[in-house]
Amino acid sequence: MKRVVADNIARLIAPEERKKHGITTAQENIDAKETKDEKADHKRVLSWCNRNQVGYIHAPTWRRVHDLPPGWPDFTFIWGDRHLFVELKSVRGRLSPAQREVKALLESQGGTVYVKYSYDQVRRLVMGWLHEVGRWTAFDPE
Repeated sequence: MKRVVADNIARLIAPEERKKHGITTAQENIDAKETKDEKADHKRVLSWCNRNQVGYIHAPTWRRVHDLPPGWPDFTFIWGDRHLFVELKSVRGRLSPAQREVKALLESQGGTVYVKYSYDQVRRLVMGWLHEVGRWTAFDPE
């Protein structure tokens, strides 16, 4: 059970003690909500890809992937020999140092890594890209 404590007081309590007693700061609550929203957006993108038979590699946010280097974009979309890299962030999300490093590496090799902030932004980007590279049309646009 979460306990409501004034933020100025909660911040004075050590994080491990707050966790033990179910106390969170306002910022921790916001971060948890955004993480939950980002996971939901990932699941929506995956569902859309499966419904539309779009090839992809997914680096999930909720567990560490050992087959991809740290910082690899969340989604690598594939059409024939073409690929599209997309990092899906929450509204206030920022690239980590590892993500910035991988983005720079991929771009130095001629790739582009797009950073998007919602399921809808990713879906529209992928639909446009697929139409451009493969004259593709969605089976299920939404």
